[in-house]
Amino acid sequence: MCNDPLLGLEKDHYATFSRTNIQVEVRKLSRGLIKLLRKFNWTQVAILFENRTNYIRMKDKVVDEFKKNGIKVLLEKTLLDDKCYSRLYHNQTCQQSQVKNVTTYMQDMFTELKEKARSKLQSCY
Repeated sequence: MCNDPLLGLEKDHYATFSRTNIQVEVRKLSRGLIKLLRKFNWTQVAILFENRTNYIRMKDKVVDEFKKNGIKVLLEKTLLDDKCYSRLYHNQTCQQSQVKNVTTYMQDMFTELKEKARSKLQSCY
């Protein structure tokens, strides 16, 4: 789902982009994701989402469906917004993150995910 108004307005730059807003039925999305996860025998996931109301609601519903189907969500983390990403890219801090660059932000996120996965594994023994 993409709601970026620039994609709709700048048709010369994005000539092959066919749509900028689609209706997503969360139940169908969840079922598809669950089938995919089961195909690869994955029982734990991390979810990255954009910090906008419609994406937060969608993420919450998907998480509920995952829980009902025995899929553990180890991490739910918002993506950086464009303004924050730009600031971090130029080695400046932003309100969303206390780190000063994108690489450190991503490393911290993966470290957090690994720690959560490790603690979940240890609780199984």
